[in-house]
Amino acid sequence: MKKYRYRRFTYEFKWEVLKQCLDGMSIFEVAKKYGVTEEDIQKWIRQSGIRDLLQSSKKPEERIRQLKRAYQRERQEKKNLIKLLLKMGK
Repeated sequence: MKKYRYRRFTYEFKWEVLKQCLDGMSIFEVAKKYGVTEEDIQKWIRQSGIRDLLQSSKKPEERIRQLKRAYQRERQEKKNLIKLLLKMGK
């Protein structure tokens, strides 16, 4: 019976590979450059949650800015709700 050895990759390595995909290289090119399989890269994309960034028609930088603005709005709404609840409790 043949034993399979699973390769383990560091988070830094995975991020470097994903960064290349975000910069516009195809998954095939990145896999060939770094010596990993396309399936590994697809799995890392699913796990990292950057699929929307890769598929968006806008530039990734613009998408990141949009997500940051949405996050800030959510935080502000949460703060406002907490203030309102504290006032109602008095």
